[in-house]
Amino acid sequence: MLLHSLLCLCALFWTATASSCDEWKLQRDAATLLTARVDVELGGVAAGKREDVGFQYLKPAEALMAAQAIAHEDFTQAAAQVQHILQYQTSDGLLPHLVYGPSVPSHRRWISSNRTFHPGPAFWQHKGGESSSVLNTSTISAPPVAADVVWEIFRLAPYESTMGVRTAAVQFLCSVYQPLKKLQEYLFSTRRGAAPTSLLAAHHPWETFSSLSPHWKGFLAQLKEAPDYHATISSIPEEARERFALGAGSMFSAEDAVENLYEPMIYLAAQHHRRGNHRGAATLNSPIYYSGMKRETIRFGVEDVEFNALMLRSSFGLLNIGRVLVEHSSVCTEFELTEKELLGDVKELRSMARGLEEALVGNNKTRGLWNTSVDFFADSMYFVANRPRESRSPPTSAARRRSSGGKKLGSKVDGRREDLEDRGRSSGGSSWAERYSESSYSDYSPRSGHTPHDLEESLISAEDERYGSFDEAEPQRAPTNSVWRSAKDALAAISPW
Repeated sequence: MLLHSLLCLCALFWTATASSCDEWKLQRDAATLLTARVDVELGGVAAGKREDVGFQYLKPAEALMAAQAIAHEDFTQAAAQVQHILQYQTSDGLLPHLVYGPSVPSHRRWISSNRTFHPGPAFWQHKGGESSSVLNTSTISAPPVAADVVWEIFRLAPYESTMGVRTAAVQFLCSVYQPLKKLQEYLFSTRRGAAPTSLLAAHHPWETFSSLSPHWKGFLAQLKEAPDYHATISSIPEEARERFALGAGSMFSAEDAVENLYEPMIYLAAQHHRRGNHRGAATLNSPIYYSGMKRETIRFGVEDVEFNALMLRSSFGLLNIGRVLVEHSSVCTEFELTEKELLGDVKELRSMARGLEEALVGNNKTRGLWNTSVDFFADSMYFVANRPRESRSPPTSAARRRSSGGKKLGSKVDGRREDLEDRGRSSGGSSWAERYSESSYSDYSPRSGHTPHDLEESLISAEDERYGSFDEAEPQRAPTNSVWRSAKDALAAISPW
């Protein structure tokens, strides 16, 4: 519902022809909409009003991105929301993809509403992995955007004439560093293969923002071979099936959406909650049968390009945060890590980020997900325990993927290149934040022209005018860019899936 409202706002700009659009009003309306969706009890931007979305809930990844959008106007509010959202992290490091509000009865296995397809709190009942929050959560991981969002919010913190604002920004990093590091360690320890340059596996489509992508269908189809599959999905209420079909109607027929996406997703989610152990959550209790009728217990995981790209951005974000804290954590009175310990963290975080980058992009020894023949990233690779790497390919043919997705993905890559080129052109004078930034595009991209910066560069400089600005001076407001960026920030914050 919130996404629909934001799209309507954007349409006012995109369809304007005869008369010019009031871009600043559009930006303010988008900000007002996000503010109106803040759920005080849950501590972040919710999906929408309860009567519109079926029940009170919050998706941490989307709420984090909404906080990033809010940070353009109010750093303090954004920082407070991030700190609250990270309280939903479980003791083993998992940040769940769904948090139920206190108004949702814990005993409900399904929500009695035709406005949602999500299971109720009782569906996810599990042992262990408790969070500091008393609220019910899912046992599936949120898309891994937390550290990237925190770094971007830090870069947006304003600099004024007093030091208090900047000190508050560093203190914000201190307050969230340990939860972010714990989340990173959890994902790398449970999702990465044995090699340090292995890709990470998503254990469920809901761990990405693209659960409706057609490439999931082939992977999910294999779950239908489980002997308890039909018994598990038979408990899904009809109104939940209908709501999912309605939401996916722009891409799939109702029958296709329910039978080939929703039902397998619910079955896979059921395997997660039955395990009751996040570190083994990808292992299915039920065996999967293959054509030879050989019984195998497998681990379901998809080395998804989006999941790994988001994880890579967050890995570099956490690395950048560590680099800042090495020099400036002294402003945090309750921060316990020493400079030596932080330097050790930075070394480890850099190794993790570089290993994942190598796995994603590839090198002389590994192929990664980059397809050199068509010049775009492949969607994913399917991980199955005890199978050779060459057999870990998607269950759809390469020809089908090229014919169905090549043009679309190619256009995405072109857009990404243009974005990086624009970013490189706008950052001729490196701001303080750029001195600490370490990322794949800033270090390696020949288009950006960036190089790594040494730690002895000062974080706090009187010449800096704003945290997070690529230029030292306040950039000129370009009407088209400002409208697009404000709309993009708002739209990126919320996904109905």
